[in-house]
Amino acid sequence: MKKFINPVYVLILVCTSLSIMGLTKPKRLQQKPLSPTETPKIQVAVLLDVSNSMDGLIEQAKAQLWNMVSTMGKAQCDGKTPQIQIALFEYGRPDNGIASGYVRQISGFTSNLDALSQKLFSLHTNGGDEYCGQVIYTSLNKLTWDAAKSTYKVIFIAGNEDFLQGNLTYTKACALARDKGVIVNTIYCGDRLQGIREHWNLNAECGNGSYTNINQDARIDEIPTP
Repeated sequence: MKKFINPVYVLILVCTSLSIMGLTKPKRLQQKPLSPTETPKIQVAVLLDVSNSMDGLIEQAKAQLWNMVSTMGKAQCDGKTPQIQIALFEYGRPDNGIASGYVRQISGFTSNLDALSQKLFSLHTNGGDEYCGQVIYTSLNKLTWDAAKSTYKVIFIAGNEDFLQGNLTYTKACALARDKGVIVNTIYCGDRLQGIREHWNLNAECGNGSYTNINQDARIDEIPTP
């Protein structure tokens, strides 16, 4: 079974979420509704497995992730273009050191998508252990997430080894994500059922996000941005 990330679906999801949270139509329960002149904001953290198990899949993962990011960057929500900030982390590289859980921040939040694209596509695989809970927790702590409830905050983590590796549990990372109002989406690079066997669906449920997969032999369709 194949299931791919559709950037158009992501765009619709983001715009719907922004509307629900009051970015396009402020709700009465908001502490500080946005004025008509304020710009909605989207913050996205991309977490990519760069271990050797991703050989043959990393280019596919990078292309899918960037297709999604570039589509979000052109979003129009209720006639407004949101301010989009993207951050990038790699995990699973031994050179990053065990003290950090083999995690490294490549870029903090930035709106310079061209520079971020260069960094993303320059990543390559190099052995190591993949600690998903650790990289999610690190990204939540190291990045400057907007405290405003009106900001749409989301993590996309992609990889292909057991999700439960490492000493820092995914439940601890998910608890912090909920506290910060960050949605966590998981992307397994391989067979969908194998991803479920390796627990990638668990964090999606915990993080109020979604679980999906990409396959090595899948062709990436270029989807026009609406």
